[in-house]
Amino acid sequence: MTTFFAPSTGGFYSSDLHGDNVPQDAVEIDDALRLQLLAAQAQGQRIVAGAGGVPVAEDPPAPTHDQQVAALKRAVQAQLDSVAQAHGYDDIVSAASYAGISAVPAYQAEGAAMAAWRSNVWAAAFAALAGDPLPTQNALLGALPTYTPPA
Repeated sequence: MTTFFAPSTGGFYSSDLHGDNVPQDAVEIDDALRLQLLAAQAQGQRIVAGAGGVPVAEDPPAPTHDQQVAALKRAVQAQLDSVAQAHGYDDIVSAASYAGISAVPAYQAEGAAMAAWRSNVWAAAFAALAGDPLPTQNALLGALPTYTPPA
């Protein structure tokens, strides 16, 4: 069996499996290199064509500023939802929705407290996300206001 790597597709091909259906730009590689590259990929690297089309493993590009901000916002939202879930709600939105319900005063008070906390968390998060450099996820989450249930 002969193994190939095709820069045009970024894929591996086997003569036994693919026969003559191997891309024209494919270069022959040994199975040891293929296994080494797959192990590197499993550790987070990506496989790209190097000199002469021979595959190499390289670190992925760093996330863009917008991607970093989006990831930090997801972490903030996950923390809000996690606290709400710890208090028996599906998420922060469902918890805050009880602020407008007066039929059960305890739920209304907790909903109002959750809604106010959510607003304070996002205000702090957006202030931190406007900075340069961006905070790490742990630093951001650690600096956010904590939830205090109503008395």
